[in-house]
Amino acid sequence: MALEKPALHSVWQNEQGDKFIVLDVFDPAEDAEMREDDYLPGYYLVTFVDYEERNEAEPFGEEFDNEQWMALVTSLDLKQSGVEPGDYAI
Repeated sequence: MALEKPALHSVWQNEQGDKFIVLDVFDPAEDAEMREDDYLPGYYLVTFVDYEERNEAEPFGEEFDNEQWMALVTSLDLKQSGVEPGDYAI
C-alpha cells in the first residue's frame, strides 16, 4: 500500500496521543535541478516534529524517506487531522 506524500503543515495524530506536524516535504521530481534518473519514482523526504514543538526556534525534527514515513504512519496508526496555515522553522 503506497501512501501519498503528505501536505506541507499537515497534522497527523492517533488515538494514543501521538501528534506530529509536517514542516517540509522534498520531492525530487519537483526539483528542476534533479535529473529523472537521479531518484526513484514516488520517492520523497518528509521533515516533521512533535506538534508541541512546532513553534520553537529550532525544533528537533526527523527526516524520513517515503518508506520510513509510510512505516511510521502505519505502525502508529496515524491519521491526518488537518493542515495548518503558518510558517515554521526547520
